[in-house]
Amino acid sequence: MRYNYKCKLLKRLHQSKLKMNNLRQWLALLSLIFIKACGGGGGGGDAETIAAVAQVIRPVISSANSFTVSENQTSIGSVVASISDYSTLSYSLSGADADAISINSSTGVMSFNSAPDYETKNSYAVKLNVSAGSVSTSQDIIISVSDDTSDNTLACKTASYQNTPTASSSDSVMNYYSYSWQTLDFENLPICLNYYEATSTITSPWKTYLQGIYDYSKFTIGQVVPVNAFILAEDRASISDAEALQWNTDFCTIVQPDNISACVNGSDPFANRSAAGGVGYGQLPNGGDQGLYQDNLWGSQDTKTAIKIIAHEYFHVHQNGLKFIVEANNENNKYGIPKAWPGNDAAYDNATTPKYMPNWIEEGGAEFGGIIIGAKYMEHASISGSDPVKLVEEHFDEAFNFFAADASLSLEDFNMGDNNGNNPGGQYSAGLAALMYLWNQDEGNYQKIMIDYYANWAEAEALRAGYGWSDAFKNTFEKDGSPYEITTFYNDFNTWIRSDTKEDLKATLKTKNQMLHADLVTTTENTPKNVTVTAAPKVIDNGGANKYFIDGVQQKSLVLKSGKTYTFSYPSGHPFRFSQTSDGTHSSGVTFDTNVDTSGSSTVTLAVTSSTPKTLYYFCTVHSGMGGTIKIVD
Repeated sequence: MRYNYKCKLLKRLHQSKLKMNNLRQWLALLSLIFIKACGGGGGGGDAETIAAVAQVIRPVISSANSFTVSENQTSIGSVVASISDYSTLSYSLSGADADAISINSSTGVMSFNSAPDYETKNSYAVKLNVSAGSVSTSQDIIISVSDDTSDNTLACKTASYQNTPTASSSDSVMNYYSYSWQTLDFENLPICLNYYEATSTITSPWKTYLQGIYDYSKFTIGQVVPVNAFILAEDRASISDAEALQWNTDFCTIVQPDNISACVNGSDPFANRSAAGGVGYGQLPNGGDQGLYQDNLWGSQDTKTAIKIIAHEYFHVHQNGLKFIVEANNENNKYGIPKAWPGNDAAYDNATTPKYMPNWIEEGGAEFGGIIIGAKYMEHASISGSDPVKLVEEHFDEAFNFFAADASLSLEDFNMGDNNGNNPGGQYSAGLAALMYLWNQDEGNYQKIMIDYYANWAEAEALRAGYGWSDAFKNTFEKDGSPYEITTFYNDFNTWIRSDTKEDLKATLKTKNQMLHADLVTTTENTPKNVTVTAAPKVIDNGGANKYFIDGVQQKSLVLKSGKTYTFSYPSGHPFRFSQTSDGTHSSGVTFDTNVDTSGSSTVTLAVTSSTPKTLYYFCTVHSGMGGTIKIVD
């Protein structure tokens, strides 16, 4: 037998080695040990020999007891083992996470059954078992998953997101940044609609409405950062734990790209089921976020209210994105983050110094914009039921009642929310009423409420840290031709809302027609290179003097881009020209003719360059009051 043969061979070796000295004698002694294990070759020797050899000849694992792999890949690596008698080895896994990992029984190559996600699970524990027949050796192995930061965003087809970049420059107040998505043209800046629907689908026609309101908002008020919308098409009770985890992981990927695991491991950010949206400085690399829910939108609201809520949340991304854009200090088209913000919340978030902007502006502004943009979209899409006046009046009624019940109440009490719980929802209603009052003071304030205030915010913060919100108000709005101090505005509004009966004050608010036809200079390039200009009586008055119409919009505010050439076709009898003075020659101004070609009989061409003034006006050389504003962007 094989084992008896080995024992006889060992005996012969032993006999020859007895004659050797020193080191060889030690070898001889070792051989004696094996001979003793083999026995004398009698009938029971085979069983004893097999047991003795099995105890001695075991697989030896020489590979490491830990592996580190990047997420989103299945390959892990190979374990390495050997055995001195060259027996065939077999590999297997056991332990806590063995179900998630496979191993080739012949080669020892390990792989995940499905690609791991760092944000979900980043460490796996298994036991490696290597066997040769009935003999085996085991070793505990830890497989660590590293974070692949390239996947820390949702998959937008046109986006190129990144983690927080290094500041390109700084001054005493601000750090300035450029983000990868800034290289995209406006029309390619992404809006990602990410649907979660495990057990139900969004009822018709809400997918159409959702896409429609986002697209309409983009080209009406502008878009300055990517928008990531998370749309849950079922109620919270129905969503599975796995889908809730996916929801939270995707959300955290956007809002906390540098601390995703901690965010995911926290409480469900959407447990309160309230629609939400915005942009924080830490998430700027990935843009804005929104959360929308079937059970508190299209599942429970009338159409006009649900559309208003969606537009409201889009407006939050709009206003909070704009407040970072810096067009000063030689940092044009950069994003500025005040150095005092990170890690210093306590110094800002108090009743007298809002960190970003007062709640009555943030929430009241989003309600103001949401009501008007939502109504405009419904008219544009021929959706019945639009009633912006009713929505405005509901807020006004609530605000009026708050101020009527408390003679000491001030708009300033809503800087940080709902006046310490004394006036629930007051930041929405009082804020909307205050902004409607501001619009009543000057038609031009509509543009300032919707865009200009937020666009002036970053520059004001850079000049006086901690007061950007109030200084931007003063720099944006006027009273009697002078900067409008925020304290003066508080007093004016507090007096006005108590100055008359509720019904008489409501009669001063804008009509539906006025809201629907209010127009803006957007923050985007939304004008084609070939522009058709018409002339007709003004819309709101349904008569009177002619006005220019562009894209069907009366006296449309234009945004033109440097490096492009625009050709305007105008109607006979209304020569279309440019000036640096509003209404041009009718207001003692002169015609702007740099890079302007007027040789056509009914066309005029403007080649926009880096030296073109940032603000121009178009006007009719024959009739006054027909034109509008042009903004030039790089």
